[in-house]
Amino acid sequence: MDERLRIAPPTLELLRQTGVEVHVRETRAAAALYDSLAADGRPVGGLFHSTC
Repeated sequence: MDERLRIAPPTLELLRQTGVEVHVRETRAAAALYDSLAADGRPVGGLFHSTC
């Protein structure tokens, strides 16, 4: 909720360099975006983190 989990910049850069479209969002927004992209028939993958 506090958006404290971060992805290392080199990881993001590697993904982008290999043609992977990257979206970094708060968990609920990320899940909604994932569902929207999947509904459009786009290949999607996700890394989701939520804390209790």
